[in-house]
Amino acid sequence: MNAHVRCVCWVLVVCLTLAAGNAMAQDSLASVRELYASASYEDVLSMLARLEGTPPSIPRVELERYRVFSLTALGRAIEASQVIDRIIDQDPLYLPDQADTPPRVAAAFRDGRRRMLPDIAKKRYADAKANFDRKEYGIAAVELERVMRIIDDPDILESAGLGDLRMLATGFLDLSRAAMTPSPASTVSPVPASAVPPEPAVVAAAPVEPTPAAAPSSSVGAVTPPVPLRENLPAWPSSGRQFPGILQYTGILRINIDQRGDVESVTLLKPLLLHPQYNELLLRAARSWKYRPAEQDGKPVKSVRTLEVVLQP
Repeated sequence: MNAHVRCVCWVLVVCLTLAAGNAMAQDSLASVRELYASASYEDVLSMLARLEGTPPSIPRVELERYRVFSLTALGRAIEASQVIDRIIDQDPLYLPDQADTPPRVAAAFRDGRRRMLPDIAKKRYADAKANFDRKEYGIAAVELERVMRIIDDPDILESAGLGDLRMLATGFLDLSRAAMTPSPASTVSPVPASAVPPEPAVVAAAPVEPTPAAAPSSSVGAVTPPVPLRENLPAWPSSGRQFPGILQYTGILRINIDQRGDVESVTLLKPLLLHPQYNELLLRAARSWKYRPAEQDGKPVKSVRTLEVVLQP
């Protein structure tokens, strides 16, 4: 068997393995749904326990929803509340689909969010401010944007008194953006944007709120940011470990792009927690990405792109 044939066979094996894994994952989720629909709540909890630690082919929050549903149906309100708190802590902006969520569970989620979001906003502001003080402005900007989205969430009551915190977050967000904006003589930093979505339920790129372009001076024209032509995120490695109770992992990349739209260098500003194997895959993939280059006065220029990557097992 020559090298080309061996290579083709190996690719087929990998593709078939991934397809089988995804099919099994979907079958598992379908089984959980069927058990819940048949009121077999204890069986749902048993199946979810067996699925813990398996490769994250299904969004973990989807399984945790059914854990909450079943615990609530069994009258185990305290345990259900603990799972809800864990979900909110991992993703403060998450709300279950109202169409298929029991009213008691929907009310519990809203009560939990009203109780937890003010403290989460304060803690995440403190983390963002610490990154700002370390001059990690790209990370600070992403975190401050998220803080403001949490503060503006309709489930946070006006009585929470977060007006001053929002004002502080806005001020440091403006300072972070200003620190990332180059002088006219230096490299142009265009607007950050989201990545092209990969295969469903494996890896996703969380949208980053656009950064307003710096106001042009009389000698510098407006900047057109780079446009992704190829920005594929790598799949989760088959040997990648999943950590129970963690619903998502986030990282932040800084990508330096040259005048041809090629990636000059990539820096992992914020590694994905406890996943060095995926960090390396992500860096390797990013070095091969391709863009339509940024333009200034109609001419291609170098640029910097900051991207938040979110893994949702």
